[in-house]
Amino acid sequence: MYNVNIGYGDHMKNKRAFTLIELLAVIVIMGILLTITIPQLINNLKDKKDVALETIKETIVSIGKNYAIDNNIEAPFYISINDLCTEKYLECPVINPATNSDLAGYVIMDLNNIYYFSYTIPNISNLIVNLNDGQLEQRLLSEYFAGTKLSLNIPTKEGYTFTGWTVEGEGASLSENILTIGTSATTITANWQRNTVTLTVNLNEGSTTQSFEETYYSLSTLSLINPTKAGYTFTGWTVQGTGASINGTELTIGTSATTITANWEKELVNPLLSYSCANASEGSSPYILTYTGNCTVIDDGKDNWRVKFLTSGDLTMSKALDVDIFLVGGGGGGGTVIYKSASNSEGYGTTQPKACYIGDSYGNTVNCHGDGGIRGGQGGGLSGTPSNSGRTPAVANTGGGGGGGGARD
Repeated sequence: MYNVNIGYGDHMKNKRAFTLIELLAVIVIMGILLTITIPQLINNLKDKKDVALETIKETIVSIGKNYAIDNNIEAPFYISINDLCTEKYLECPVINPATNSDLAGYVIMDLNNIYYFSYTIPNISNLIVNLNDGQLEQRLLSEYFAGTKLSLNIPTKEGYTFTGWTVEGEGASLSENILTIGTSATTITANWQRNTVTLTVNLNEGSTTQSFEETYYSLSTLSLINPTKAGYTFTGWTVQGTGASINGTELTIGTSATTITANWEKELVNPLLSYSCANASEGSSPYILTYTGNCTVIDDGKDNWRVKFLTSGDLTMSKALDVDIFLVGGGGGGGTVIYKSASNSEGYGTTQPKACYIGDSYGNTVNCHGDGGIRGGQGGGLSGTPSNSGRTPAVANTGGGGGGGGARD
């Protein structure tokens, strides 16, 4: 049996442990190393963020310069990051890499046309633009660096001519189209002069009781009176001219020369609506022609019509007409026409009573009244030769019988 005796104490005697002082020394050395290296690491990281921030600011300055060039803005000038975002030159938010928060600041162009980034701005002034209902194809900000020079475009307003700007504000001025922003709130107001245009009225041989001026203010309104034309019905106006229009009888004058033309429709004599005979129930009052006996109307479809009297009666015409009258009768026969008035010099349209007597071979008579002209027609015919046809009732001398007519219808 072997007895192996291993002595523990004898083994440890060959190994030496760290003393407390040695451990403390190591800790101190490590602390010194960390004190040296960690700040340097932090500074290196900060430097990288600062470099990134400077790059961002340089980019923003370049974008602000592009905005000034695009909008013809002269020095001095500034624009905020928010305004660049609003004008779609920059996408917001812009993050500050040093603080990890939104970056706020301004692009400034000084009097020497030097562009730079700044967290603050010099004196600024509000700009108020009053276009007086006009339009301006130009982007203007609400705030500008005092002394900023802007090249203003010419505004427009339909029917008006731009006559210039009125500028208000301490230190503000305008030279030609260059506006200098003042040291206080600056207001620019557009001034306008209303244009005048010519109005041409074409009545197409009609007439009107309305008088017209040669020129009117553009886009002004005018109430029209419907014109008249003998034998025609007014159907409306045709309007020509930029911006001109009509609504009912209300005319809006255009922004250029305006012409209105009267349109007419010829009044077609419709026998069913224009006469009344004892044997006819058609028609409506007032009638153009009224006869107390039996009659009929023959219309050739071309606005030519004749009255055929079947029995005796009184004929009254309410307006000037040129009527072919023929009586139904057999062969031979005749009659007389009597012009009843105080004087043969009466003119067309007189209100003095007129009458005529027409006879046929059957003894039928027609007594004529009113302003219409009478022309001899087929059938029994007039005795003698009619005169003044269509102007006053025809006058015929008493004479021999007329030509024979056809058989009674």
